[in-house]
Amino acid sequence: MKGITLAVLAAVVWGIEYAVADQLLKKFSAVQFTILTSALSLGLSILFGMILKDEQPLFSLPKELSTRDHGLMLLYIVADVITTFLIVFAIKQSNATVASMVEISYPLFVALFSWLLFKENTINSWTIVGFTFVLLGVGVIFHTSR
Repeated sequence: MKGITLAVLAAVVWGIEYAVADQLLKKFSAVQFTILTSALSLGLSILFGMILKDEQPLFSLPKELSTRDHGLMLLYIVADVITTFLIVFAIKQSNATVASMVEISYPLFVALFSWLLFKENTINSWTIVGFTFVLLGVGVIFHTSR
């Protein structure tokens, strides 16, 4: 239950983040905004890391990282930068509500890539029901925003 609560809190904070981004992108270019917020996020992440005191020392890597783990970390970082730019451009070109409603389809891709990359099957009958609702919602947004 704790993980679900944290995920809901993340959704609430993302709601704030996207609404604020929508306003700020009226004054900043998407590139300016992304670079500025990413740079400031690094400092804030370090501060949060020092406050939260994770089970691992803040500035050391686990000793047992493999070449595969390094590759996965690089892939994650590249994907994170690309998605950040894509969502900022999406908000700038449409609005935060439309961009976030379409972006919410990402769980479909999480399941797909978990299976393709790691052979993990995280799909059950309830996730299929959820995926169906998400796809219907994205379809409605896409159809009505043309």
